[in-house]
Amino acid sequence: MIKKKGFTLLEVSIVLGIGTLIAFMKFQDMRNNQEAVMAENVGTQIKQLGEAVNRYISIRYDKISTLSSSHNQSSDPGPRTCTAAGCEITYQTLINEGLLPVGYTGTNAQKSTYKILLKRSGTAPDYVINGLITTSSPWKEGGAFAMIY
Repeated sequence: MIKKKGFTLLEVSIVLGIGTLIAFMKFQDMRNNQEAVMAENVGTQIKQLGEAVNRYISIRYDKISTLSSSHNQSSDPGPRTCTAAGCEITYQTLINEGLLPVGYTGTNAQKSTYKILLKRSGTAPDYVINGLITTSSPWKEGGAFAMIY
């Protein structure tokens, strides 16, 4: 009987199948890691914006509590638009106040812009100012919405 060297088709198929399975599992791990890094970046960006909004409320409490608008004033550069419902500021307001770096783009890692609302509650003279930061579009991953707390 002649003994042939080499692999049978079955052996090659099994090895290729196992290799494909391992590659697929590594791809899923890589994708999950990528999503975690993206979530961390978006969370860091909104945290930076939130801290700047808190400092802005502290600096401009007297103007926000009276719902006073501002635009291009030397002592209060704004822009800040106020109505009876509250005030709205932009990331540019925070840059103008020196609370965010000049190169700040106003979009997060998901390419969503921010909307910043400041609401007044309570009674004079002890108003409480609450800030709300929203993004222009929801973050969807795999058909589900991502939530950042």
